[in-house]
Amino acid sequence: MKALVIGGTGLIGAYIVRALLKRGDQVRILARHPERLDRSHAAAAEIVVGDILTSDEALQNACTGQDVVFHAAARFAYERSRSTEIFDTAVRGTENVLRTCAQVGAGRVVVTSSSVVFGYSSVPAEIDESKEIVFTSEPPYVAAKIEQHRRSLSLAAELNLNVVLACPTMTLGPTRGDLGPSNGMILAYLADPFRCTYRGGCNLVSGRDIAEGHILLGQHGVSGQAYLLGGENLHWEAIHTAIADLAGVQTTAFQIKSHACLSSGNRRRGESELRRTHPVIDP
Repeated sequence: MKALVIGGTGLIGAYIVRALLKRGDQVRILARHPERLDRSHAAAAEIVVGDILTSDEALQNACTGQDVVFHAAARFAYERSRSTEIFDTAVRGTENVLRTCAQVGAGRVVVTSSSVVFGYSSVPAEIDESKEIVFTSEPPYVAAKIEQHRRSLSLAAELNLNVVLACPTMTLGPTRGDLGPSNGMILAYLADPFRCTYRGGCNLVSGRDIAEGHILLGQHGVSGQAYLLGGENLHWEAIHTAIADLAGVQTTAFQIKSHACLSSGNRRRGESELRRTHPVIDP
């Protein structure tokens, strides 16, 4: 299979590149900063230097002749100060990629969306792809991913383009790039002197599994369909206890009364009232 990976310097993109190379596929990477690529990836794959926001000749050359284009480029951050950058990459960048793929006749595009587009539940509940996507403006990252998802579907129909949407949950794994909010969740807990946990939970998944899911969608996904890619639904207390055990540090001491997303990984904090959980001391 001839495959282009856009966003190969990011967490999910790097795992997709690694999985494709392991399979023996012919891999091309579009990267703005090729120096940030894993050295083994840079040596084994064809590198095209370019930016999805410019929609220039480099993007066309990268997409030409590909059986599958994996579009995993994103700005994963929750800071409001980066909202314009986040939205431009998610929406305008995706529009450029899809229009270019249609122009050069790429076989299929797998767009990395997110589980956040399906919302969250304030009570323990499973969420699947049938849940209606409802627009929200907060936080900017979630709003951008929702608009990217909706725009991808509309462009796929307009351009008669084979587009499949991969919707990962909270993805974890080592990376050479920025720490990122997902892996940062682990560090934030370990850096907390009170080892606070909170109610609710989320779905965690390994970057290796997410990459395999993308490849399966590139081969067998149904055009116009979205697929949640995740692992196990876990309570935050169980997640934090596992982190503490693996790191060899004291386990959770406090629980913050809050609501958190069981399925998509969005933490929804409520009132900041602390109570000891080991041993239990009611306030």
